[in-house]
Amino acid sequence: MIRFYKYSFLTISLLILVLAWTGVNRSWAITYQVIDKMEIREQAEAYLVGKLDWAKDRLNVRVEVPGKDIVVPHGEVNLQYRLPGGTRRVGRIPFILMVKVDGAIRKKVRLFANISIAYNIYRARHSLPRGHIVKSGDVEMAQIQSDRILRNVVSDRKNIMGYQLMRNVGEGEKLLTHMVKKVPVVKRGDRILLVAQKGNIK
Repeated sequence: MIRFYKYSFLTISLLILVLAWTGVNRSWAITYQVIDKMEIREQAEAYLVGKLDWAKDRLNVRVEVPGKDIVVPHGEVNLQYRLPGGTRRVGRIPFILMVKVDGAIRKKVRLFANISIAYNIYRARHSLPRGHIVKSGDVEMAQIQSDRILRNVVSDRKNIMGYQLMRNVGEGEKLLTHMVKKVPVVKRGDRILLVAQKGNIK
């Protein structure tokens, strides 16, 4: 009879512990919520595409979200992003995620984005000597991605056709604005005939 009471007491104690643990788990599931890293990444990339001052079809954004999924108390979640500095930036840039629940800031997360821009460039189809006048068959257009701002690339065909090369250009080399110059209409030593007209008299 004594053994029976001891066994019953142990069973009841274990049952109470199991029920208590189950209650804690249910309470945790109801009280807390998880924000998926993939959701954060997608929202952050959309934010940067809208925020950065680049043509959308030229912009490539990849966001890095460190750590694990974010756990916050239950409530209305609002993810707010803040990009310090200018909006015409490329390369690896930091920005801030503020996680708000019911209007209160619960977490601040430092994120990083890798920004690159697509550029249309012209490159030489074959080696071109200095002084050569660029013709249509001499160059081809290509598109490159760069994490730097390229300020002196030739991106418009009209700014290179009929221009003269200032130096030798190798096969496949991209053409820059300082490599070419306009061909002068009048060359040194040319004779110029000026004609003046007044009424019917020339």
